[in-house]
Amino acid sequence: MALEITKTTRLVGNLKIGDEVVKQYTVDVDEHDVSIVSEFLYHSELYAEHRLEMRNQEKLFRDKRYELEDAVLAEIESNKRTIGVLKMDIECLIFKKAHRNRRWKA
Repeated sequence: MALEITKTTRLVGNLKIGDEVVKQYTVDVDEHDVSIVSEFLYHSELYAEHRLEMRNQEKLFRDKRYELEDAVLAEIESNKRTIGVLKMDIECLIFKKAHRNRRWKA
């Protein structure tokens, strides 16, 4: 038995006409900045009647998706830099300790 934890970030877009949800998009961005996009069409007739408006809303949602992916990627890159700095600090401490031990033994 094992517990596996995966951090994801989710964006949900409900495309509406009035109060009626016509189509729904969901984007899950994982810790590697990979997106899984799903969509569900609730009312094809309303979508067809308002196709131009729906497409404009879809474009807005797509832009938000790209903003989210960029933010997740920036976080990943920042974490990589932080980890790199920490590794260098640890290596420096190990080197200093080893050097100190050699100096006392001589």
